[in-house]
Formats: sequence, C-alpha cells, structure tokens
Amino acid sequence: MAGSQDMIMIVVMMMMMSSVFSVLAGGAYFFTKPQEGDECKGTSVGGNYVIDEDGDCVLDYCDYGYTQSGGGCVVVVPDDEEDEDEDGGGDSGSGADAGAGADAGADDGGTDAPVALPATLSDAEAQCYLDSNPDLQKYYGGDNVGGAQAHWQSFGRNETIAGTRAKFECIPATLSDAEAQCYLDSNPDLQEYYGPNNVGGAQAHWQSFGRNETIAGTRARFTCTE
Repeated sequence: MAGSQDMIMIVVMMMMMSSVFSVLAGGAYFFTKPQEGDECKGTSVGGNYVIDEDGDCVLDYCDYGYTQSGGGCVVVVPDDEEDEDEDGGGDSGSGADAGAGADAGADDGGTDAPVALPATLSDAEAQCYLDSNPDLQKYYGGDNVGGAQAHWQSFGRNETIAGTRAKFECIPATLSDAEAQCYLDSNPDLQEYYGPNNVGGAQAHWQSFGRNETIAGTRARFTCTE
C-alpha cells in the first residue's frame, strides 16, 4: 500500500514538474518572440526593417541617401548629376539619335564605352566588391562574400549600371614599385614622411596601414598619372 502511494506521489510530482516546465517554456517563447514593430535585419543595404503584423521582416524605410525601389533601397542619384544628364540632352530626341550621339562620343574619346558587368561574382570578386564599398562592409561584415554576392545580384549590379554606385576594383595586397610610386604621388603626407621616391617605404606603409585605410574609406584610392 505504501509503495502504491509513493508511486502516485512520484507521478503527481512529475506531472507538476512537467506543467512548470511547460509554463516556463511558453513564457520564454512569449518574451523572446519578435513582436510587431520590432526591428529586424533585412536584405537591403540602407534599409530599416521591422516585424509586421504577420510576423514577417519587412522594409520600413530607407536611410538618407537611399530611395526605395523594387522592394529594397538603392543609392539616390544626386540632383546635379540628373541636371547634367538633362542639359546634355540625354533624354531628348529619338532613341536612335541618342544612340548615335553616344557612339560618336565613344569614337571621339569623349565617353567610355560601356563595360560589361558580371551577373554573379566569384568569391574573389565579392571580396573586392566589399573592399570597395564601406557601406556593405558595415552591413554585411568585412569578409562576408556570400552577403556581397547576394547584394550584387539584387541591387549592386543595377546600381553600378545606373551609375549610382562606383564600379568596384580589387585592392591589391602588395604594391609593385610602379604602384608604390603612384601611392606616394597621390599622398603628400607619405611623401613628407618617406620622401617622394621611397617606394620601399610606401610599400611597407601600404601593407601595414594604407590598404586597410583604403578599404575603410579613410584614405582615398590612389591613381597613377602619366
């Protein structure tokens, strides 16, 4: 008889413990479940996302400098660039005339011929894309090539074609002597510190500081002049 009572007590205690755990689990789920209006991480750089009434993460608004387009945010074209396009007659006349004008400009060296952009990026290209865009680094992380590839396919390629995002270039890990001289020529502070022709010093600075500063956007990309 005593054994039966003990067994009943054990069963009752197990049921009570199960109920307590169920309540605790339900409470934890309730308090940790995203609520309507909570911020969430979306897919578009420059976008701010919130949880909607259905529990989905949706775009709420775009940061300054971006505009909503196609379910995401794209870089806004400055007004002065739009004015230049209008003054240049880019939208006036027939399509054939505009095309002829563009061809003539290319033949005369007035404008560059359009550059084909890849539909997808390799891992190496995606890293270059990240390195060339501090806003993407901030959003995805400095080495998230998967995020960079997704952004390129969804937004970046079209932004580059439209001219609202600069064409990315790979930033080399080391500099040749010629590149190091260009690096010096483009940075008066380095010339003052290392001397105007100290390519070895420029190469050392690039590997230790300059490349990371360029990727972060705190030092301008150097250019070679003829």
